[in-house]
Amino acid sequence: MKPTLVKLLSRNDLNLQRWDRAVRSAPYGLSWWLDAVTNQRWSGLVLDDYRAVMPLPHRNSIGPFKLINGAPFTQHQGVFGDLQAGDLDLLLNAIPKYYHVRKLAIYPPWPATRVLKNWVSTPRTNHELDLNPPYPIIARGYRRDLRRKLRDSPVTTLAEWPIAEFLSFFQEHTGTKANLSRTDYSALKQLTRHIITQKTGQCYHLTDDEGKTIAALVLVHHGNRIFNLLAASSHAGFGLHGMPRLLDGIIRAYAGTDTILDFEGSDLPGVALFFQGFGAKPIEYLRISRS
Repeated sequence: MKPTLVKLLSRNDLNLQRWDRAVRSAPYGLSWWLDAVTNQRWSGLVLDDYRAVMPLPHRNSIGPFKLINGAPFTQHQGVFGDLQAGDLDLLLNAIPKYYHVRKLAIYPPWPATRVLKNWVSTPRTNHELDLNPPYPIIARGYRRDLRRKLRDSPVTTLAEWPIAEFLSFFQEHTGTKANLSRTDYSALKQLTRHIITQKTGQCYHLTDDEGKTIAALVLVHHGNRIFNLLAASSHAGFGLHGMPRLLDGIIRAYAGTDTILDFEGSDLPGVALFFQGFGAKPIEYLRISRS
């Protein structure tokens, strides 16, 4: 039997086409995504000639010493590819000691209860909604208070919105709460520019009776999944149930298709409760650091 081989390669030494072909479950491992959120400062673990891959974003480094601390707007680091039992251990053991791993997020198929030797792990929570059933069946799973809010509002027709306008709206209404740095905003602009260039996402918004935007979000498509990457509501939007209506519009548009809506979070109780109101199911994953 051929031995399993793991290579750690710098971004410039990777075959990016083969790398991207391995990244099928989520967009966070795509080379252009990583380039945008790290300013091209990332390395990659390659298992068995690109059978499976795992990115290591390191925006901060001193000589050979690199700090692995996640990346903005990037929920997890895989692992991506055709996965087999034992792959996670092989990849983690291949991370050099001079890489200080403060934060690295690992998504299923590995359960969040898994014990990793020499690693400290913290369970994190995401929420996903299967959009394969027809809309009436999905809506039957909505929480009662959500159904009441939607019943008192007109059905949402999705309207696309330029990313540049969304970014201004996001910065005004959400940026201060999210505590984003100037570097984070620069990464966000790069990322959204790439999303449009790669034709992998859209921005949608909802307006009030005067045509003023009250809620908006950015969706990213990858495989059979859509990711709720960014969202923002104005003060008026909260009163007019803007975000519930906008998400309901997304669900209506994709209901009855082989699609998973990935809400991208959350461990915040209020946000988690909001996502669960649509019938979304919690999915646990791991955030790890090296002990």
